[in-house]
Amino acid sequence: MKNFKNLDYHAIDVAKHIIKKYNDNHVYISNLILQKMLFFVQRNSLQNYQTNIFTETFQAWKFGPVISEVYYNFCHAGALPLKLTQKEIEEIKPIDDIVTQIIDEEFEKWKDKIAYYLINETHKKGGAWEYVIYKGLGLKGTISNDLIYRLG
Repeated sequence: MKNFKNLDYHAIDVAKHIIKKYNDNHVYISNLILQKMLFFVQRNSLQNYQTNIFTETFQAWKFGPVISEVYYNFCHAGALPLKLTQKEIEEIKPIDDIVTQIIDEEFEKWKDKIAYYLINETHKKGGAWEYVIYKGLGLKGTISNDLIYRLG
């Protein structure tokens, strides 16, 4: 098992940075897309920097990897676009430059794609989500950082 450097951010704080990035660029983001982006950001960091950005772990839900705390925080919106209030924007906790860079990279890669493509990526054959669903702990099983690092 790989040992990762831990940045110890909370997923909800990283999620707010992602939402702000989408909002600032006038790109639609739903809770579903947010969950995919959190996964892609964490995967990028694990695979390219051997760093774990946030402390929470993903669970394998039907539509892909989910950080349940973030999901429940934004589920009231349903499929409507997620928006941050001015107060929420002012209260966003700062993140370091490398995390900002990773968010920017993943945003550029996925911003023009509909949710279908993001789901296909998280559900890819041989990936971490598929491994947990079909060969591991099943639905709602934990997707370890080691699996994300190795299988994406």
